[in-house]
Amino acid sequence: MPPPDRVFIGDGDFRAIGAEFLRHFVRVGGLKPKHRVLEIGCGIGRMAVPLTQYLDSSYDGVDIVEDGIRWCAETITPAYPEFRFRTLDVANALYNPGGAEDAAQTRLPLPGRRA
Repeated sequence: MPPPDRVFIGDGDFRAIGAEFLRHFVRVGGLKPKHRVLEIGCGIGRMAVPLTQYLDSSYDGVDIVEDGIRWCAETITPAYPEFRFRTLDVANALYNPGGAEDAAQTRLPLPGRRA
């Protein structure tokens, strides 16, 4: 679990909220352990953490907040190598005002993606 001062979005109990969303992903969304997951706006891993205990396949998370991605890559990926995290340098007035890319022109840097 990330230190409270690094959780830059969302409030409430980090673990409880992640577990609740996992239940929604499975019950409402039909998520299966064999499914691959792409999370756009993965933040500091609130959804990724519970998915480590559910998925048998892969997870890719992208976000524009480098600190969140760094924490996930340093903490989650070493224990779960199939969980990968990437920073997108997309401009956003609140979360990444100095971003170099326009969101409308950004392409996701993911393996196996179709052009």
